[in-house]
Amino acid sequence: MKIRFIAVVIACLSFQLLQAQFGQDCESAIKICTQEQYKITGMSGVGMMLERDKNAHCFNSQFKETNSKWLQFKIKEAGELYFTIDPITKTDDLDFILYKRSIKDCLSKEIVRCMASGLNLGSRNPGTRCAGSTGLRPYDYDIDESTGCTDSNDNFLSSIITNEGEEYLILINNYNNSDGFYFKMQGEAKLHSYDDCLDGSAQLTISSISPNPVSDVVRISFQSDIQEENGRIELLDFNGKQVLIKSALITEGSNHISIDMSDLPSGPYSVKLTTEGDTIVETLIKI
Repeated sequence: MKIRFIAVVIACLSFQLLQAQFGQDCESAIKICTQEQYKITGMSGVGMMLERDKNAHCFNSQFKETNSKWLQFKIKEAGELYFTIDPITKTDDLDFILYKRSIKDCLSKEIVRCMASGLNLGSRNPGTRCAGSTGLRPYDYDIDESTGCTDSNDNFLSSIITNEGEEYLILINNYNNSDGFYFKMQGEAKLHSYDDCLDGSAQLTISSISPNPVSDVVRISFQSDIQEENGRIELLDFNGKQVLIKSALITEGSNHISIDMSDLPSGPYSVKLTTEGDTIVETLIKI
């Protein structure tokens, strides 16, 4: 009886360990197959292998995991690609490394983007530029941002131009806690499908931003699966500064809102739509 009990305990612990490591190692990376919003939770820990990367030059010494997730995607049709990573806890410091790999293992991978900006040591106020939303976007020109928060950091890097058949990995790390993030990919490139694709199952999606680019008034259309809830729409400029905020009563089905941007300077903006359960970010260009 005692032997059987010990065996059951070991089996349960092994199952829990396997569950805990899902997506926290390169070998178990979460497969992203479509350009929809994904909600990733449970970032506690570093998986079976503690990742240390001395080649990640945007970090002062070397990258070291604390609370992490790995994402994986493959290109089916070539084109520009960019993404937004939005922390569930808005002030969290998320860093990431984007890898391209040439063969199907985790040893041969090349760093193509490296994001390390965040709270300056000794500072109690990280500001809006180096915490919160991060990722890649058009019209950003840097390929890495170093640790700390300098005047040139905006927490975003330039988009990538992909080719058919290329495979990429993203290592995302949360330095504040084990809270997760929302991930949304955009661009002309199309993604390849895997057998074990993650289901985004987003309750909130932006269906169109028109016109884009825009010169005066833009119309934002979005879909919600929730019967009724309060939400807000924020417009953020190139540096992540909030330039407009609107409250909205969001109902199930199609929703629409218009924003007058005629008095705003030209350039890229982020449209952030937030409800109690979801956050989604899209890119908008003012001309």
